[in-house]
Amino acid sequence: MSGASACPVLVAGGVSSASASVIREAVSHSALRLEHVESTVRALEWLERDEPCAVLIDADHEESRQVANGVRAEPSLAHVPIIGLCQRIDDLSFADMFSWGGDDLATNRSAWQLTHRLRSLGRQPRGPRSQHEHGTVLIGDGDRVRRLSVARSLHNAGYDITFVADAGDLLERARERAPRVIVSCPEMTPDPGENIRACRREGVRALWVLLAPPREIPEVKRQVQGLPSVVVVDGFAPPEDVLFVLNELKNPVGKSRRASKRLLYATLVAFRGAGRDADDYGYSFNVSQGGIYVRTLAPPHDDFVWLELTPPRSERKVRLVGKIAWRRPFGPNEGATVPPGFGVQIVDLARVDIECWMDGYGTFFADLG
Repeated sequence: MSGASACPVLVAGGVSSASASVIREAVSHSALRLEHVESTVRALEWLERDEPCAVLIDADHEESRQVANGVRAEPSLAHVPIIGLCQRIDDLSFADMFSWGGDDLATNRSAWQLTHRLRSLGRQPRGPRSQHEHGTVLIGDGDRVRRLSVARSLHNAGYDITFVADAGDLLERARERAPRVIVSCPEMTPDPGENIRACRREGVRALWVLLAPPREIPEVKRQVQGLPSVVVVDGFAPPEDVLFVLNELKNPVGKSRRASKRLLYATLVAFRGAGRDADDYGYSFNVSQGGIYVRTLAPPHDDFVWLELTPPRSERKVRLVGKIAWRRPFGPNEGATVPPGFGVQIVDLARVDIECWMDGYGTFFADLG
């Protein structure tokens, strides 16, 4: 049992016997202190008194979404990571977890994945440090969960957040706050092209991100065609996608030294240090012809990694060898352009795999163009 002075880990909501066993073992091996409360209300009351290294939830339980939403509704807890445990890790479970404002997943079949994440978090400085260096973001979105998740992602990257209550309020608040960025959904901008032009006639020069359901994206893109500094994003995608497109908008054309363009691409990634015994799991954030960025709270310590994932526009997996170019641990970071994880340069793969990878990337790039 860890001492009272150890950093606490909060388990919120009901957990299965398998998850409970894994949590106890992982917390013990991480020299942390375990706290467990079974209701969202009690979890929030506890969080008012103490600051955990992480909040753990059983992602297979129905109340998991409620617990995660309750934590994410508190701006003061934006820096607290949420880790879900589940029996099966796949594309759907990762996408679902990110939509709740969660940060990572681990299996409840063995403790080593959760242990690795908790040990990584226990070494990071605690507490929010964002200084809002990048200016104000005005967010108008009727979906409360998505609004809070996007706000949290941008706040942790150094933006100051202001919410807009309704469409009529958007232009007025934009004039008052002179935001660097405006993020809005169809309900807030029913005629996006005209809304953006009206704001710009009033002197508002913000970058504009429009969140739209996948089926509406082509029509919204048509309505804003020709408008500079405007991008349309899948409203059902992870909230960090907004951060990605903002960084793409802010970078002048031709500034990047990359041989190929980075593209948002989300899929399950199995990874392990080269020569290690077992795979861990993350979720891809973006890809290029020669590299991948993988979301995880536990970047591997090895210099070289083996990765397995499905390339864009493909139905077969490929096994790649990558050299880790950089790691980004969890924590508020005003210069952050990506969520926690690691970037790799692809250095080796079988001929059949490299053909599959290059074909998939090329087709994906052409489709987006």
